[in-house]
Amino acid sequence: MLWVPHLSFSLAVCVCVCFRGLNVKAEEGVREHEIKDRKELFGINKVEPEPQDPLWKLMLEALQDPTLIFLTVAAFISLFIGVSSLFPLCVVIFVFLTVAA
Repeated sequence: MLWVPHLSFSLAVCVCVCFRGLNVKAEEGVREHEIKDRKELFGINKVEPEPQDPLWKLMLEALQDPTLIFLTVAAFISLFIGVSSLFPLCVVIFVFLTVAA
């Protein structure tokens, strides 16, 4: 029996049973000529990645947060004020709306 000092006895027994069931020696591992046969028997050891959500779905979910809605509105107001040629009028309207609220 293979002795692994950091494992409990029951876990070490389980590991040894698994080695015996897979016909592998712990000291040697899988031999080179067995690899092809094991790939055919067990398949390739690869996990398929889960499909990811599209970016627009993630953005739509993020817009459910009230803080993000407030910041988006503030960004559009800031953009409007910055692009507008009527900058002083926009500042007055913004201040008036802020005070009124």
